[in-house]
Amino acid sequence: MSTGMDGGSLTREGAFLDSRRLKPCFILTLPRSGSTLLRYLLDAHPSISCPPETRLASTGAGIMASWTELDEPETAQRRHQLALREIRHTLGSFMRWNLRKDGKRVFCDKSLNNLDHARLLAEVYPRARFICLYRHSMDMIASAAEACKWGYSAFGLQPYAAVGVDNLVNAVARAWCERTSIIRLVEKTLPRQCIAIRYEALVTNPVAAATEISKFLHLEFDERMISVGFEEPRMGGHGDHKIHDHWTVSLSSLGRGSVVPVDHLTDAGLAHMNTLLADLDYPLVDRGWNHAPSPFRRGIATPHDYGILRNFFEGHVASNLRGLPLAVAPQGFTLRVIVEECAGGESWVLDASRRTVQLEPEDVETHAVLVTRATALLAVASGYVDVAKAHEDGDIRDGSDRRYENSQGSRLLGLVLSGYERTRYATSGAFCFDLSTRGGSSARR
Repeated sequence: MSTGMDGGSLTREGAFLDSRRLKPCFILTLPRSGSTLLRYLLDAHPSISCPPETRLASTGAGIMASWTELDEPETAQRRHQLALREIRHTLGSFMRWNLRKDGKRVFCDKSLNNLDHARLLAEVYPRARFICLYRHSMDMIASAAEACKWGYSAFGLQPYAAVGVDNLVNAVARAWCERTSIIRLVEKTLPRQCIAIRYEALVTNPVAAATEISKFLHLEFDERMISVGFEEPRMGGHGDHKIHDHWTVSLSSLGRGSVVPVDHLTDAGLAHMNTLLADLDYPLVDRGWNHAPSPFRRGIATPHDYGILRNFFEGHVASNLRGLPLAVAPQGFTLRVIVEECAGGESWVLDASRRTVQLEPEDVETHAVLVTRATALLAVASGYVDVAKAHEDGDIRDGSDRRYENSQGSRLLGLVLSGYERTRYATSGAFCFDLSTRGGSSARR
């Protein structure tokens, strides 16, 4: 490895790397939006070094602040240029070290605070490239709530949570709106230096997304980005801890935002959010958001998956429903189960009186409606989780605003998934009620 007079070095490919010729790449995104997943894929490319969060942008901002505060006869413009040169040298030293260590030639940084200093980064590196990584607002809010159970300081959301402690959904929604607006502004200001990638596209078609990013970085797509992105150990760092348990790109977090209570959003906040969602060509959020299947999950089941679900309902579920004693099943009660992953308007209707399970269109009226994930049905049936836990996780949720009827439907679903055992339910009381006398409505949807 030879070294140049000004501190540059030769990589294995022989490309000369000095601070003036570096064309780094910076990821601009919000927390809980897939930046760690993207880092895994990028770092698996034989030419891209993408370490954990480095906070290089904050270092640059600190240097700029120090030069700005100097009380020297130099003009402000002169101090600014000296600061840019110092930032370029300091950040470049770190980047070149990483590239030499990894034997690669393109440096990419995923630090969340890149967004706070995007303008400075573009000025320091006029040839820099930016990956603008977006995620639907409701899924991002759901992921933030899951990751920040014990406090909102880990991902830079504390300032928003501090002023909205009584409504964290609206607080994180405001963070999404403000931060997404900044990314969008950078993308529109530097269109030739930016590429927009959506988390949803990254997880549903990682090969296409990785190919697009590789082309943007003037590199050939390498299948190792997908094949070994999770197999080789990666350097630890700030990010999604769950990724260490995955061996491939997972769809498990897709559509989690369906459980975020939309009634926690103010009218003004919802309007602002929808303006940005429309600008990004994302599905809009209305007041019926929680009762509908996720727009990101509906239709992702393959024909094989669909066959398994149909056999599951017409076999396992139907058999258990027929085996329920009359005193246990709710008489005159019908339940619609909508499986998010299924395409079209089809769903399964359970009739507790006739003991039947039928695949019927959505215009058939029922007393209760539940929206569920396919994996939740199988998990409850296998005894891995119970219906209450699936509800808590949002994997089973109400498909209408009839809370009483839906709660009864949830109990019925739990029975037909798990199977009825007399000793198991002897102490819980008979699951038998009359909608006309137990506070429910006998009207059909």
